[in-house]
Amino acid sequence: MESAGMAFAIIFTIIVIAFLLVFGYQQITQWLCFQEQAQALKTLRGIEDTAERNYEKGEDSTDRYKVSLPEDSSICFVDPQRPEKKIYSGNKAAQSWNPENLDAAKVMIRNQGFNMIYTVGCQAGLQGYKIDILFPSSGNFCARNGMWIIFTNKGLSVGVGPE
Repeated sequence: MESAGMAFAIIFTIIVIAFLLVFGYQQITQWLCFQEQAQALKTLRGIEDTAERNYEKGEDSTDRYKVSLPEDSSICFVDPQRPEKKIYSGNKAAQSWNPENLDAAKVMIRNQGFNMIYTVGCQAGLQGYKIDILFPSSGNFCARNGMWIIFTNKGLSVGVGPE
């Protein structure tokens, strides 16, 4: 009698663990993706705050900002008037603006007026963001986690570039 109860308990435990693995994995994955999206949005807001603070300063003043993004994520600064790709070489290759689907990115930029395009590792596709006073001062580029970017007050706008 005891062995039948023990066998039932083991089978029930295996079923519960399998159920948790199957349905819990998806929930955990979604929760982690939500965290990555929140971190990317926090960084975008930090960039916007830094640009606005720099805009209020005198012309030619500069500010630095360290980009904090999840792995496999990037923020690209693009001139909406010239969204063509720009390739960097050597140790700056990570800064290249070269999206897989450049035509779709151009449509997003031109139709929506985005000057920032970002990707989050767990989410497919490009996302756009716009800061009216901001433009890439040294050409289109991308920033990844840990990179420093520099904001320079240009009078009527704020230029941003890689450090």
